[in-house]
Amino acid sequence: MEKNKDRELDLFLKDAIKAMSLDKVSKDFTADVLYKIELEREHSKALYYKPLISKQIWGMILLLFLGLCIYLVLGGNIGSSVWWEALKMNMAENFDLVQRFSNFQVNENLVYGAVILAFFVLLQVIYLKRYFADRNVVI
Repeated sequence: MEKNKDRELDLFLKDAIKAMSLDKVSKDFTADVLYKIELEREHSKALYYKPLISKQIWGMILLLFLGLCIYLVLGGNIGSSVWWEALKMNMAENFDLVQRFSNFQVNENLVYGAVILAFFVLLQVIYLKRYFADRNVVI
């Protein structure tokens, strides 16, 4: 009796499946899906990483810092003729690296600049760590 019920149910299901037609998608189904994905991507701009200090600003800070270091190493007196002679000297004959840096002294402004730069880098790292921890983002 149970086999009969199973057989009847099986036949019914076979007929029902044959009678059903397959769903047909529109011609521009893929374009619609991609459009919706793009819309979703535009609405979720908050998920994209945007640094506090952009790459261009970091580049400018680096250039200013390197310029300050070069200025301080060369004696801090740009208008002197010694500075201009140092730029125009023949590198092979007149440049002695050991002699040039034998009496090297770090200027106090250079130390302040390095400390301030390190402080702001550390501040950005701490801020970004907290920012991503609040949003449960793994870096």
